[in-house]
Order: sequence, then C-alpha cells, then structure tokens
Amino acid sequence: MGSFKNIVRISAASVAIGLVVGLIVSIFSLALTWCNSFRIAHEHLIFLLPVGGFLIVLIHQLAGVKNPTGTNRVIQRMHERTYVRWIMAPLIFASTLISQFFGASVGREAAALQIGGSVGSEIGKLFKVAEHESPVIIITGMSAAFSALFGTPITAVIFALELEKGRISSAHAILPAVVSSMIARLIAGALNVSFLVANIGSPLDFTAENFLLVFVLGLCCAVLSVAFSQCTRLMKFLFAKFSDSKYVQVFMCAFLVIVLTLLVGEQTYNGVGSDTILKCITDSTFKVAWWACIFKIVFTAVSLGGGFQGGEIIPALFIGATFGSFFGSAFGISPTVCAALGMVGLMAGTTKCGFASLAMAFELFGIVCPEYFLLIVPIALFASGPFRIYEKQDLWFARRNNHRPHFTKP
Repeated sequence: MGSFKNIVRISAASVAIGLVVGLIVSIFSLALTWCNSFRIAHEHLIFLLPVGGFLIVLIHQLAGVKNPTGTNRVIQRMHERTYVRWIMAPLIFASTLISQFFGASVGREAAALQIGGSVGSEIGKLFKVAEHESPVIIITGMSAAFSALFGTPITAVIFALELEKGRISSAHAILPAVVSSMIARLIAGALNVSFLVANIGSPLDFTAENFLLVFVLGLCCAVLSVAFSQCTRLMKFLFAKFSDSKYVQVFMCAFLVIVLTLLVGEQTYNGVGSDTILKCITDSTFKVAWWACIFKIVFTAVSLGGGFQGGEIIPALFIGATFGSFFGSAFGISPTVCAALGMVGLMAGTTKCGFASLAMAFELFGIVCPEYFLLIVPIALFASGPFRIYEKQDLWFARRNNHRPHFTKP
C-alpha cells in the first residue's frame, strides 16, 4: 500500500470523505425526496420535462462535459488509476434533481456514486494521497455515498469493491471504505434520511416446490436484467443515431416520456418509484400487473437513453419488486418475499455484484429466507451472462468472451 505516511493520509482522508460525502449525499437524498413528493402533488410538471432536459444539456455544455457517462466514468477512472473531476459532483447533483422533479424515470444511486467518487478524489488530493492510490480513494468515496443513500454500510463497501474488478479484489481498500461507510451512515441517520428497510413477512418454507419456484424466479430475473440493460443501451444508440445534437435527443426523449405517461394514464413509472417498491415488499394484498416491470423498463430506458440523469439500480429494484410480487401472487406463495427476492435478483443480474446483492438482502430485510436469497443471486447473475448496466465494469467470469451487442459503439 505504500509508505507509512501514505497509510496515514489515506486513513485521515477516509474519515474526511465519510463526513463530507455523507453530508452531501444526505442533503441530496432529502432534496430528491422533496422533488418526488412535489412532482406527485403537481402531476402537470411532466409537461415541462423538455425544459428540464434543456437545462441538463445546457449545464453540461457550460461545464465542458459533452458526453456524460455516469458511473461508467468513475469505474474507468479506477481502472486508469486517476482521480475523478470535481465538476462531476455538482453536475450530477443538479441533473438528477432536475430529472426527477419533472418526472423522468431514473434512479438516484449513480448520482450518489459519482458524488462520492468526485468529492472523494478532491479530498484525496487535499490529503496528498498518491494518484496511483486513487482507486482506494474512489472506492472509499463510493462506499460513503452508497451507505448514506441506502443506509446499508456493509453492502456499500462490498458493492464498491466488487464494482472495481467484478470481484472483491482491493483488500487494502477495505478499512478506509468501512470507516467512510460507517461515518456516512451515522450522518444520514442523524439527518433523518429515510431508507428502504422493511419487514417482508413470514419466510417461505424450505420445500422442493418453493425451491423450484425460486429457481424459476431467478431465471426470470436474469431475463429481465438482460432486457433492462440492453433496452437502455439500445435507446442510447437510437437517440444518438437520430441526431448528433444533445438538445434534439433530450427533447425527443422528453416527448416520448410524456406520450408514454399519457398512454399509461398514471405516473407510477415516472420518478424513482420508491412508494411502489415499498408496497410490493410490505403489503401482501397489493396487486401488481405482469406488465408493470415491462413499463418500467421502457420508461427508464427512454429516460436514460435520451440524456436524463440519475441511475439504474433503483429502477432495477422496482422491476424486480413488481415482477416478484406478481410472481408470488400467481403461484400462491408470499408476494412480499418474492418481491424482495426479485429486487435482489435484479440487482445481481444488472450490476454483476453478487456479494453486494446478498448483503443488501440481509441489511434491508434481515435474515429471512437466507437459502432462497443465496439461490437467486447466482442464478440471476450467471444466467444473465455478460450483459450489465455498467459497460466499463471488468467481469472476471466473462473476460474470454466479452460480448458487445451490435448496436453498441466500439
């Protein structure tokens, strides 16, 4: 890890990162909660979505960022062992607030991860941490951000470590990441940030029938994971093919989201969708149509593909929760448990972070049905193949066959 001085610098930086990133992401989370509540109370804001898109493109161009790539940029910086530009933090902060305020179907974790990576990088520079140690600092920043956003400090550390190489490999980054993650979680709790922690009800009995049903659910999660990642990638390709102008792309995207919203007749699929996720995992009487997950895939793929900012993980959790709830109701087993299993399965399939997905299950839902969560994670992860939401992520199990879809630019 280097000299003793560098160890001290990284340790001090991890404390500072936990404090600063924890505070920023907590404020960010509270602001997003307000934005979504305000939008739900004023549904006509969806018609101003083109204005929001214009503002997002404008602030990126004014900042000299012509092609924002989200979390992929942070992952790339880790691979290159260089720091993330500080400007990414305010850009993604503002862009995500704008996206959700006007009703784009996006998440929030990509913004938090970029805030963690860029703010962490600046703090690393401030503490004079050597640039070749930048992956450690970026991992530390992302851990703090993820922890403050989801309230899952263990998952945050494992997720950031897995995200770097597709497996837990940076052992020397564990301690700084744990320190920053715990501090950020404490700050978020002190500021009353709400987290998606729920009681999913009685566990499923461990029977051959339930085992088979969960196995099938895992395969379905794999299919949905591929559909989600590839639809998002396809929409990015199609919007870029339609016009070279970012303004034209985002206007077309906003128009499509408005049309989709009017066709559906409700705004369940706009915004982050946390309320629907919570109902799926806590209310066994909540009825979900089979097409809810498909609608969310389409809404999110169009929103992210056209230039709105936010993230993919929470939409993936929405997709998994709604399909899992429907699956449970259809086969006569607990819809809340199946919704939780679906959430974890989609996270594993889309992010390829299996250990983090398993940790999230236990941090969010407690030790309920551990055998079924342990079953669904590898099924969804491996059955979905190399397809994933983070293109820059290095997959240890797919290096010999790094498949790239024909519509992805080289």
